[in-house]
Order: sequence, then structure tokens, then C-alpha cells
Amino acid sequence: MKASQRQFGIVLGIALLLLSICPTAHAANYDGTLRIYVVEPESRYLNDDGHPYHFGLLSYALVETLNIPEGTRHVATGTWNAASSGFSGVTEGNIMIQAVSFANTNILTDGYPPYGFFFSADLADAAAAATPAVAGRNTSDGSSTHTVFLEEGTAQWCDNCPLTSESLHNLYTGGTRNFIYTALVGELIGGSQIYPAYSRLTDDYNNVGYPHCYFDGGSAVVVGDTTQGHFDTILTQAEQRVVNDIDLVVSMDWTADGEFDYLVRIGYGTSANVDPVTPNAPDHSADPQLGVPVEFDATTTDADGDSLWYYWDITGDLATNSGWQGPYASGATATWSYTFATGQSFEARVRVKDEWSDPSDYSPATALSFGCCDNRADVNQSGGFPDISDLVYLVAFMFTGGPAPECMEEADINASGDLPDISDLVYLVAYMFTGGPPPIPCP
Repeated sequence: MKASQRQFGIVLGIALLLLSICPTAHAANYDGTLRIYVVEPESRYLNDDGHPYHFGLLSYALVETLNIPEGTRHVATGTWNAASSGFSGVTEGNIMIQAVSFANTNILTDGYPPYGFFFSADLADAAAAATPAVAGRNTSDGSSTHTVFLEEGTAQWCDNCPLTSESLHNLYTGGTRNFIYTALVGELIGGSQIYPAYSRLTDDYNNVGYPHCYFDGGSAVVVGDTTQGHFDTILTQAEQRVVNDIDLVVSMDWTADGEFDYLVRIGYGTSANVDPVTPNAPDHSADPQLGVPVEFDATTTDADGDSLWYYWDITGDLATNSGWQGPYASGATATWSYTFATGQSFEARVRVKDEWSDPSDYSPATALSFGCCDNRADVNQSGGFPDISDLVYLVAFMFTGGPAPECMEEADINASGDLPDISDLVYLVAYMFTGGPPPIPCP
């Protein structure tokens, strides 16, 4: 770093420090910047060990100023094209976008303590990543207030940088920390710069050297470290940082060779996404019968026009579900069929989720009832033709307090429609011992 650059950093730092100690009024609007990073999970750039960087930055799909009134949402859409952005060989299976909301915090930060390489840190409040197959969302839970965003400042010729990259990727794939990251490969072998990574490092972070890690836009800065345990400690702290009430969702749709559409929604003090409308009770095909597929239909809408997935649930003595079925367009009718093999009473209900995995409530239930009769006179449910054991079972039930038949309809030997009585017993005895007619077949 040249002396003039360092001097400029000190002057800038003093100015920002004076600004930072001045009291400011509470703002009802969220002022900041949305950055959408276009990265390759397996980067085209190789580190000093000859291995690909992970999540190497290609370019920005969007850098946009935010001014979001509290309680409202902001939507950003657009198209990114690899060729027009100066890249070839971009594939659907190796592309990701990372959307990050940075607040205009202007916090004075020393990028190389205690040497005074000051920069103005705009801290990240929310981050999420998406691929063409999977939408993403900023997440918070009991252990984290937001998804942390980490920028790895690195260069191809840097001999310590592969160790930093390996440590970060091990943490990422381990899944114990709530963060995403990008590799800002600023320089190639020979010192040629790669933009916009180089400008992000030098212009925004007053970067002093490699490797350099910036957590959430500068809430913490680590210089020269390669230790996984240290990164884990910093990430644990960053996950607990108090952030603005920002919700963020992101998706991308691969539309052509080397081209995708993107969508980002940001909510300030409100959800970035509206839950789907709870469906009505599902309809079903007329006169449902055992052994014949029963078709269920349901329709609902999503205020954002998102694609929907339906989850059908059958309750009763039988418990089964459809799993998530879709996608369906908002307002389109979804259909699922199920074949009931046994007769009894059931309830069918359905719920939906949108592409951000936000679910509706369950619908009201639709009741279905099938006769349980499979083999009349099989009183003890043995599965065979009527025999002496069925006769004994029926006598015990009727006269000695024995257990009730599991299916009363099968114990109605003469198909009178009444509960089993003496006429059914006479009918069964006549069939078994005196050549009487066989039990009436089940419907």
C-alpha cells in the first residue's frame, strides 16, 4: 500500500469518525444498497494450489440504492446475460446469485488494525443465495439474527489464500454456521486485476493485502488468518449481531444459454413474501369407490403470483399423504388421485406452499366414507371363507359378551342393513350345515 493511500485512509477515517459521533434522528425508511453477486460455485479462477475457488465472483447482476418505507416491500427484477457481461462458458449447473442488503451505516472501520487503513463500512442486514433450481431466503432462528455474508479477498498468486479458502469452505459445507460467502478474486498471476472484485476490495474496503475476510460488509475484518476455528468464532459472533428488521428472498430462472432472470424481494419491518391463500376444502370425484382412484381437486392463489406446491393429507384409520406436488401456477387447479383399498371413514385436506417455502394453513376437511364390507360372513376378519370360527365369533358377540366384529357390515349375513341378529345367525348356520344359500355378496 502506497503512503499516499494510507494517508488518505487516515484522513477519511477521521472524517467518518466525526460523522459517526454526531446524533442522528430515527428514520422511518431503510436506506441502503442491494447488491446481487453472480458467482460460480466452482470458480473458473484457480488458487495458488491449482484448485478452483468456491463461489468466485463474476460480476454484479444489480447494484441498487434502497429507500424502503417501514412496513413495506421492495421488489427488484432483471436479466443477467453472460455474453454481454463479458463471460463465456457459464452453465446452468454452475451458477448462483447472492443477494445482500447493506444498510447505510457508514461505520468507521480499520481494515488493518492498528495501521489505520480506514474504510466506511456499510453493514449487511440480510443475505440469501439462489440457484436455478432452488430459491433462497435470509434466515434467522434462536442461534442467529440473520444470514451472515462474508467476502473473501484473495488472489491467484497468494500462497496463504488456499488455506483460508479451504477453511471457509469446510465451515460452509459443515452447515453449522448460518452464512454464505463469495471469493473476491482480485488479481491473477502476474498482477492483472479482475473487476469488479478488485474495485470492491480497493475502493470499498481500502484493502491492504491478501487473504482478507470481511464479515457483513465490515462488522468484523480478519487479515492474513487461515484458521478454521478462528473463522468459526467470528461467524458465531456475527450471527448474533443486532440487525435491521429486514426479510429478503431471492430466486433465479435460467431462461437461455448463459442467461437468467432474477427476482429479489425485501421487506422492511414486514415479510418479504405474502403467504399463499388457504385453499377451500378439496373436491373429489363423484361416487368414490374402493379400488378405484379417487381424484381430489383444489385451487388457491398467491398474492405475489408465485408458483405453488400442494400437499394432500388423508386422515382416519389410514394415514397417508401425497408429498409436495407441483409446481402449479397461482389460480390453477391442482389434482391428486388416491386409491382406497379398505372401507372406513376418512378426511381429506390440503395445504400449499410457495417457492419460498412459506405455507398456507390446512384447508377444511372433506369427509369420505366407504363401506368396510369385503367378504360378508368373514366375521373374525380371517380373510377366508366363512367357517366354524366365524360362527363361534358371532355367537360369542351376540350371547356371551364377546368382542364386536371389526366390520359390522360383514356380520350382517343376510344383508338386511341391520345390526347382526338371530336371523343372521340362522342364515349362517343354514349355509354351513344344511345347504342354505351363500351369504349375500358385498356391494
